[in-house]
Amino acid sequence: MSSDVNSYETPSSTALGSLDQLKEYLTTVGTCKCGLECPLRPEQVFNFDPKAPRANMSNFRNKSHYLGYLEMIIANLKLRVAVLMHIHKSLLRFLLHDRVE
Repeated sequence: MSSDVNSYETPSSTALGSLDQLKEYLTTVGTCKCGLECPLRPEQVFNFDPKAPRANMSNFRNKSHYLGYLEMIIANLKLRVAVLMHIHKSLLRFLLHDRVE
């Protein structure tokens, strides 16, 4: 991360230093968008201001607090996956039932 701008590193190790770079990355086919909320509002999620606090381990009281935060994120992702699986199964049942009749 450079000192004159907050930058974000993508899963493919691409450094993004502006909203324009972020938008270009997100609209490129084949780039990873895992873990981003939908609908994504980049202006509310990403802050490229060099004076903005950076999210890192030092923002947490201790390692346990940080791990608790990560566990919460994982639990939320698991819940989202479960909801999507339920929707997927319901849609399949609906489509298959529609074909039988």
